[in-house]
Amino acid sequence: MVKFGIQVPAGREGIYIPSGFSTPDQLISLFIQAEALGYHSAWGNDHLNTPKDARLRYDRPPNVYEILITLATAATITKRIRLGVAALSLPLREPVSLAKQVATLDVFSRGRVSLAVGISHYREEFTSIRPRQKHSHRGEMFEEALEALHLLLTEETARFTGRHYQFEDISLHPKPLQDPLPIYITGTGPRTPERVVKWGTGWLLTTVSNQTLGERIEYARYLAEEADRDPASLEMAHTIALRVDPTHEQAEDRFKNSLLMNSPRGIGQRSYRFTRCVGTPTEVAERIREIVDEGVEHVIIQDFAVDSFEEMQEQVQFFGEEVLPLFS
Repeated sequence: MVKFGIQVPAGREGIYIPSGFSTPDQLISLFIQAEALGYHSAWGNDHLNTPKDARLRYDRPPNVYEILITLATAATITKRIRLGVAALSLPLREPVSLAKQVATLDVFSRGRVSLAVGISHYREEFTSIRPRQKHSHRGEMFEEALEALHLLLTEETARFTGRHYQFEDISLHPKPLQDPLPIYITGTGPRTPERVVKWGTGWLLTTVSNQTLGERIEYARYLAEEADRDPASLEMAHTIALRVDPTHEQAEDRFKNSLLMNSPRGIGQRSYRFTRCVGTPTEVAERIREIVDEGVEHVIIQDFAVDSFEEMQEQVQFFGEEVLPLFS
């Protein structure tokens, strides 16, 4: 059965949705709504700084909510839905404090945390937060942080010495309730499939132009076999952009005229072969089945083509009532 998740707009303001999009109470209400409708998971992306162009575009600064604290709040008012970060920018985080936060969140949520990790495609965010490391290779930092995170979450006493990170004699308890904690690797670079096989529970995919989705999944499973890992142990997740309405014309119009399509950083500036799911419930379901047929098991609605919080609530509700039952 296909798993479905939504991404809450914790760090999307000013980029894909307008500034001042949601209050904290509204944001948390989405977790409650998604759980009531039967979604498998609710995610938020990880940003600590707003891009300068987004700040200049609005009279009021966009709100960027810290995602782990947001999920900790959501854990107190939900019981079943999985809580995820998609994706956490590892080079922005210090491994020991991150491991402690994630392990604690998993304990308090009773084992409902999923963590997708990546480099982050906003390099300017990295250079603003870590100006002394602006010339560092983020891919190296990412791989070191992955190894460090694994040691901290699994070893009784962890120590690590790398080029970018170092710690000694760390006893991190309590450990996560989940063993292993689900960690999905994101990225489109040439080393991503190897990282997925070595460190990941699965791969959180986005569309690229030089390979089909199926080709990328097939290659990762081939690498798993070569590494004596069960290919079926890798879960394949994929993000989509959504607009679903009673008529095709209405959905296309709202999609084309949304900030998601027209922002300088929006998906209108990129080619999204598999992620663009626009139309009636039946049409959207057919599009999702194309993605699933490529080998995807978990579909995450990362971007809603909406310009207000109320509109996003309506899309979450309409998809939950009209599309989710088609996959039950």
